[in-house]
Amino acid sequence: MLRFVVLVLTTISLLGASAAPTVLLGAFAGIETDVAGASVSLLQSDGSSRSLRVAADVSVRERAIGGQWRAIGLLDLKEGEPIAATVGPGGAVNAIDAEFTPVATRFVLVKNDYGVGTNGSVYKLIGAAARAGAKLTSGTYVYLRTDPQTKAAFDLVASSVPLTETGERARSVAVTLVARVPVNTPPNDIVYIATNAQSWTPNALRMSPLPGNKWTLTMTLLGGTQLEYKYTRGSWPSDERDAAGSEITNRTLVVGNDQDVQTIDDSIVRWADLPS
Repeated sequence: MLRFVVLVLTTISLLGASAAPTVLLGAFAGIETDVAGASVSLLQSDGSSRSLRVAADVSVRERAIGGQWRAIGLLDLKEGEPIAATVGPGGAVNAIDAEFTPVATRFVLVKNDYGVGTNGSVYKLIGAAARAGAKLTSGTYVYLRTDPQTKAAFDLVASSVPLTETGERARSVAVTLVARVPVNTPPNDIVYIATNAQSWTPNALRMSPLPGNKWTLTMTLLGGTQLEYKYTRGSWPSDERDAAGSEITNRTLVVGNDQDVQTIDDSIVRWADLPS
């Protein structure tokens, strides 16, 4: 009796192992159809191509890394898009998952199927992205869908204005900076903002005084803008410092894209040319 039980359990285990689905990874290369149905071509990491029969009720879904899955059609897949194809017991693909990394940037250089973004990254343009990139000029804003592993961009949307990482046009945001200055700030001096957008000119942006040792400035910036800045009294010898009188790291402002106004409150600890 004991031997019989062991035999039955072993048989169940083997059946379960043979029924386990297989997941194949690669890049989507295209669809072929014949009288038997549809097949997808999968480009594997070693450069070889594999044709996979697709079940009639195949489930196809897509998402940005960390985002929500959404159902799409088989024809919505893009050439070069990274996919995970699940092959069922019958040998046909019954599920395809496609994940990508979204990138919103501006090309400072686009040439020979490569684009260099203002973020410093270089993107290889493939498939539809390569065809769209051939018509672009440097300075174009782009939304890319890229392979998380290789950074290859398989889809591209171009725009004359900045885009967000959802592919939408960035909105204009009224950004107000309010800075509290030290009590020993000379009453006749003016507070300015120097930014990387104005080549760090120390008196580039003039602020307006407020009661309570505060100064303010409102700028209209596009959502997604990243700005580095510092406060000065018109020159670098009179810029802001820490309590010990040492230089501070650049302040950083990231403009949101989910609201029309944004307020930043800062405190200046000390000026370079004045005691704390």
